[in-house]
Order: sequence, then C-alpha cells, then structure tokens
Amino acid sequence: MSKHRSITQQAMDELRGQLRIGKSKHQAKIDEGTHSPEGIFSWSTYHSYQKHAAGFCSWCKAQHPECRKLEDARRYVRDYLKMRIDSGLSAWTVHLDASALAKVFHCHTGNFGVKLPSRMRENIVRSRAARAHDKEVSEPRNRAVADFCRGTGLRRKELGMLEVDDVEPDGSRVHVRNGKGGKERWVNVLPRYQAHVAACAANAKGRLVFQKTDLKHRLDIHGFRREYAQAVYAQHARDLKTLPKEELYFCRKDKAGTVYDRQAMLIVSRNLGHNRISVVAGNYL
Repeated sequence: MSKHRSITQQAMDELRGQLRIGKSKHQAKIDEGTHSPEGIFSWSTYHSYQKHAAGFCSWCKAQHPECRKLEDARRYVRDYLKMRIDSGLSAWTVHLDASALAKVFHCHTGNFGVKLPSRMRENIVRSRAARAHDKEVSEPRNRAVADFCRGTGLRRKELGMLEVDDVEPDGSRVHVRNGKGGKERWVNVLPRYQAHVAACAANAKGRLVFQKTDLKHRLDIHGFRREYAQAVYAQHARDLKTLPKEELYFCRKDKAGTVYDRQAMLIVSRNLGHNRISVVAGNYL
C-alpha cells in the first residue's frame, strides 16, 4: 500500500476491492456457511460504508495526525466507536459505523472490543410520528405519488426507476427489476389502489412512471410503505386462534405478548423485498 496515499484513500481501496456487485449474497451465505459472507453485494451498502469509513478516517487524522497507514489506524477504532456511542447517536448509526470498519479491516464488529448498543424497536423514529418538515409537503398536490406508494409500498429508489411497462395494465402488480441488493420481485398492488396505479402508468409523461421532480424529497415515502405493509398483513392474516404454534410469530422485548400470523408476515416480507419476517415485525407492523 503506497505511503503517499491518505488513510481515507487506503480505506476506500479496501472497500472497492471487496465489491461483488451482481453476485448473490444469499448464495454466498450458503457457499461460505455464514450469515456474513465476504464482500459487498450492493451499491447502496458500498456507498454507505464509504461514508462511514471516511468519517472514521477524518476523525483519526484530526485526533492522531501521526497516523499515516491504515493498519495503524486500526488501534483507534475502539475509541472512535465509544465516542460515537457517547455522543448519543442512534444504535443503527453506530452499528453501521462498526460494519463499515469491519469491512475495511477484514474482521467482525465483535473484534473491536466495544459493546454496541442494542437496536430497539421503541427507538425507531423514522416515519413513526408527525415531523415539522411534514408540513412543508402538501400531500393533496402530491396525491398521485402518495396513493401509488400506499398501494405498492415501493422504496423511493424503486419508484424513481419504475417504467410504464413494469406496471400490469390492470394495475394489479408492478415489477421491480432492481430492488435493494439488486433483487427482482413482483409486488401485489392493494385492490383499492389498482385503478390508480394503472392510471399513473397510462398517464405517464415518458418511459418512467414518475419523474424525479414528482418524488419530493420530504414526501414521507417510507411512511406510505409502512401503511402498505400493515394493509397487506390485514388482508392475509388468519384467525390466530385457529393456527398451530409453529405458524405463529411471538414478538419479544417491547412488543412481548404481541403475536402475528407467520404466513401473512411472509407475504408482506416478499412484497416489500425483505427476506426476514423479523424486519416486518420490528419496522412495519
């Protein structure tokens, strides 16, 4: 590694060398027999890791200017993570810091000697309550996008790439060609929004259903995604009293005592583009 390259550049080199874009992370887990396979499988993860690794490098250069080699910076990761925790950052942010640096240094987050804060559902704030900036977006003027989101549960990026041909003519399904992690899926549209979804595609101004200017930055698309998830679950949930124990999902921690239908949760998970029903329980229901 060249001594003339900054530790930030060295860290970026380490991340770039682990790109496995286009490869299946699921297959890699099987092949390697682990839940944390080697490599980075999506651009979104790569860019997130770049940002968090660069943050560490900037801090390291400011606190330890004598540190010129990336391998020498490894000893300061523990101090950095403790500083991030003490500053009151969310558990999700600190975990992302640790995950990014684990990739940079080719190790596991547990090797840093820091107990990371637990990611508790009650601490999730995204799209859980009204925010001051919500008033800056006039939903009636953005009703077309809002109702499309309520009917499909698509992510912002997925909406921006959705083409007219990806929407079934009757609005019953939409095709996500390149979702999170490069995954492809078909999304079932909620019945009450199918006519609206079909109309949005039919009335599109070009190849894309929505233009970039249609997707206002402060429009709470994740909140609409949550509404969609809850509606899909309600649509498919069975009477819990009739189900055997193995078909029930029992929540823990702050939701202890809450029980869901596993089959309905799996339907929600597949439509959202997730693989774990625990994500559905903790973030959407």
